[in-house]
Amino acid sequence: MHYRSHMLTLAVVLIFLQQIALAFSTFFIARAGTSVATGDSNLAIDYVVLFFVTALVGFGLNSFSEVCAEKSKNVILARYYSSTHLLLKARQLSNVRQMRSKYHSWMAGEVAPTIDEFVSFFLMSINSVLNVCLTLLVFSAVFSIEVSIIVLVQLIASALLISVIRKTVSGLGTQLQEKKLESNQYLETFWNSHFMMSPPMGEKLQNIQFQKLQGFFDTRVKYKIWEQSIAAAPILLSVGSLLVYISAFQSWSAVEIGAAVAVLPRTLQLLGNAHTLTVIGTKFFEIRQKRRNLSHFLTDSQDVDFSAFASLDGLSVTDVGRGSLVDPKEFLDRVSKGAITQGRFLVTGENGSGKSTFVKRVYLASNKAILVEPTTNFTPENGGNQSTGNLFLASLQTILGEGPDVVILDEWDANLDENNTQIIDEKLQHFSGSHLVLEVRHKITSHNVVKSRQREVS
Repeated sequence: MHYRSHMLTLAVVLIFLQQIALAFSTFFIARAGTSVATGDSNLAIDYVVLFFVTALVGFGLNSFSEVCAEKSKNVILARYYSSTHLLLKARQLSNVRQMRSKYHSWMAGEVAPTIDEFVSFFLMSINSVLNVCLTLLVFSAVFSIEVSIIVLVQLIASALLISVIRKTVSGLGTQLQEKKLESNQYLETFWNSHFMMSPPMGEKLQNIQFQKLQGFFDTRVKYKIWEQSIAAAPILLSVGSLLVYISAFQSWSAVEIGAAVAVLPRTLQLLGNAHTLTVIGTKFFEIRQKRRNLSHFLTDSQDVDFSAFASLDGLSVTDVGRGSLVDPKEFLDRVSKGAITQGRFLVTGENGSGKSTFVKRVYLASNKAILVEPTTNFTPENGGNQSTGNLFLASLQTILGEGPDVVILDEWDANLDENNTQIIDEKLQHFSGSHLVLEVRHKITSHNVVKSRQREVS
């Protein structure tokens, strides 16, 4: 997964130019202060004008940088969706149903915020580093270098402290994602506890959801304590050291005092950016871990082990139109070679015999196939109060409209009433006249097979 983009590069360039402009603005306001101290008011006004011009340029560049940053997030997000699609396409997960909930929660609740956080963190890091470095350089140029050294030493001390606790911070970053994902996955159960259970029964599930949320927030608080404890340390030490230095060891001239007074607001900004820089150092390990998790969130899933179902002895495949049995291995081989292009076939067998795995193998063997489960929906809901049958019927119409060569249905009638089952059954029967339809059904009986055969003959 690549996070670089032309827009992100442009945003970095604009930030670099922005910080140079702001450094010049600091330099000019310092010179304005020295000019006031020497009594040269005309020169002071010229420096003030230059201060405003360079500051305005800096803020303008910042605005353009923000726009480029947002565009880069869109590019990276689209690239992530594309790479995840290719990853899923190359794999056949054995725990599809379990992974579906995780995938939904991850893609809807974690991916976009993480990419947004990563890009913002990356640009903020560059911005803060440049700001601190250039400000210290200006301070060294306009008055005593000791001030810059004091702040720099405290930042180095913070960096050493951060390196010591990096594993703890990385672990907390992963915990934050896991706790949030765990909470999001439970939202459907939380919803059902409100509308499908009596209050006494639903209260237990609601308490579980609140506990999961509490675990997420407790982890955030723990991380924030670590972050702010480390971030506050260099500021306290820097300010204390500066106070001691200024009051006890430094004798400044009027010119130097004028420059110092002029840059006092910038000094506060410097301390604020030093604080931000320490936070960035702490957050770096969290962001790095979360970025890695984006690329590895599917690694705990397993691919289907087709070798465990090589025998296919516990399965039966019935040609519904002919009312005759077909050897499963022969059927799979003929489908893969394109020898079977139409007809309706029924897969039966005991629970655990590998029916769902068999239809998945047929799906993989077909160039243009669609696999449908009871909960599969290819039509986004528009908010209407539609029945399960109507939703599945609308989804089936979308499926058939795509013109697949093979339609594979795994227990499609499990949640449908008799009327909807009959309507869909007739549509599939008609479709099987020119395409291949493969089904796993528990409710179908020998009467259904005979009835289908009678329709075929008539």
